[in-house]
Amino acid sequence: MLLYAFGVVESGMSLVSSETLAGQFIVQAVMVGLLTGFTYGFAINRIGAESTAAIGSLTPVMATLAAIPLLSESITVESVLGIILICLGVFFASGVKLPFKNKHGLNSNHKC
Repeated sequence: MLLYAFGVVESGMSLVSSETLAGQFIVQAVMVGLLTGFTYGFAINRIGAESTAAIGSLTPVMATLAAIPLLSESITVESVLGIILICLGVFFASGVKLPFKNKHGLNSNHKC
């Protein structure tokens, strides 16, 4: 806003109809703002703050994968590597515990 006020950048706001601005306000401020706030709070109550924050880190992965069919974007090797690293980070940060087998072939949580 400061850059716009001092004339450093220009805005096309004057070219947009008030109906379009009202629609964008409703979608961005009301629907997205309120919906994400409530769902984030619900997720924190359900699975905890740490897991919710970890899963929230999947946002760039979901945006990248959605852009392929929706925007006809192509995915690069670097993007695939980034997606894999993000998913691994979320997996380890979420605290998922995998069962492992001991030398006798039994699960670690198996009781005799």
